[in-house]
Parts: sequence; C-alpha cells; structure tokens
Amino acid sequence: MRRSVSTALVAFCAAATAAVTALAAAPAATAASPLRARAHYVDCGAGTGPEKGTRKAPWRTLAAVDAQRLGPGDQVLLKRGTRCTGTLTPNGAGAPGSPVRIAPYGSGAKPVIDGAGAPDAVLLRNTQWIEVSDLEITNAANPGTKRRGVRVVLSDYGTGRHYRLTGLDIHDIRGDDTKDNDGSAGILFSVTGSAKETHYDDVRVENNTLRTVDREGIFFASSWNQRPAISGYDPNGPHWVPSTGVVVRGNTLDDLGGDGIVTTATRNALVEHNFLHGFQRRSAGYNAGM
Repeated sequence: MRRSVSTALVAFCAAATAAVTALAAAPAATAASPLRARAHYVDCGAGTGPEKGTRKAPWRTLAAVDAQRLGPGDQVLLKRGTRCTGTLTPNGAGAPGSPVRIAPYGSGAKPVIDGAGAPDAVLLRNTQWIEVSDLEITNAANPGTKRRGVRVVLSDYGTGRHYRLTGLDIHDIRGDDTKDNDGSAGILFSVTGSAKETHYDDVRVENNTLRTVDREGIFFASSWNQRPAISGYDPNGPHWVPSTGVVVRGNTLDDLGGDGIVTTATRNALVEHNFLHGFQRRSAGYNAGM
C-alpha cells in the first residue's frame, strides 16, 4: 500500500513539473495577445497592393492609421522621404513605461505630414503616454483660418501624463490671428471643457524647429484658468488647475506671426535654451517673445 501511494505521488509530481515547464515555454495566453506592442508601417508613396500595416505591405494613408486602436508600446512608423496629406489623428494611448511612439523608419529626409488646409496636421486628442519625433509638418493651404501644426487637446479628461514632442520640423503653418484654446499655432497644448478638472503632467517639447507660423509658436492654453490674477476673471468659471512638469527646451523659432513661447495655465514650467528670431510679424494683437 505504501509503495503504491509513493509511486502515485512520484507520477503526480512528474506530471505537474511537465505541465509547468510546458506552460513556461508556451506563448502568452490568447487573452493577453491583444496587449502585445505592434509596429504599424505607413508609406504614403507606395503603389498598389495590399495594405496590412507591415513593412512589406504598409498602409498608404493617414486615415488607415486613424482607424486603428493603438495600445501600450505600439509604434506608428512613417517612411522617410515620403509625404502624407491630411491629418494624423491616432486613437488610443500608451501606458507607464510603454508609450505609443510615432516616428520615421528607413533612410533619407524626415517624412512629411501636410495638413493641406485642415485645422490640424497632427491631432492628439484625449490621449496620454505618447511620443512624436523626427517628422516634418506643414499646413500652408487656405491661409487665414484657424490652423495648427501639432495640437494636443484634453477635454474633460482628468490628468494626462507623459507627452514628448521632439525633433520636429514645423513650418508654414499659415493660420489666422486667433489666440485661444483652439487658435492658430505651430504647437498647441490645450485643455477644454468645464465638467472635469483637467491638466497635463510631464510634458517635454524639445529640440524642434518652427518657422513661418501664424499665430503662436509654442502655446499652452486651458479653460481651467480662472483666478483673480487673470484678465477677465470669472469666479463662476472653471477654477485654476495648472499643468505641471512642463519643459520647453532647445527649440528654434523663426518668423512668427504672434507670440513665441507662452506657457499659460502651468505651474513651475521650465523654458530654457530656446532661440527665437522674429515674433509679432503679422499679428495686430499684443504678443510676447517668451
């Protein structure tokens, strides 16, 4: 009796060990597979053929990117030396340690996103943990109306964290003379809405070039900006909820219609090592360099 029990116990342990070993060697569970980071390739100069978002069969339009739901660690990679027309409006968000990244691939000149007269060339709406780098962005068609190069906007969102705009070449953003939460700018961080306290935390706008932009160069605006020190203070409006961890560093700005760098509704923002040549070139309003 003792021998049969011992034999059964040995057999059970061996089976359990084999099961654990097989589980460790097996791929991740099906339920977890949608969370795996993916690379989505875009070549707006590609010819005909299937569009799968892979390097061999890339998407050919920004609309194909906008139709995807991006998740932590995902990358949107645009082919160097190509030009995409319209607005890049990625959906989804990254997560701590696994941001969504939008960047080039291949060799040659930076990929171009041409807004072609749309309100925005790149629009990051209600997202966080996102990084955009090394693109050329322009939006010159239909000058004189509201126009942005890159607009980041949170609306009744709460706290949005971790934004990186680096190495962007933004030029010929031919907007109007509007300066507000959706005014014309090369780079605009805006907060809208009044139902939920909303602000940014951990923002880096670094080593970008902006030239021939109307009206704002780099601008932060918020509907949550009511305090007595603000002109037009409304005690019944959304109160003061400033963005934090904002750094604007190492940017070069040239030929701006209005302001250069303005960090409205932020607390302890750091603005350093930027170079500005020429502001208030085409604005009828009051403007500041930095």
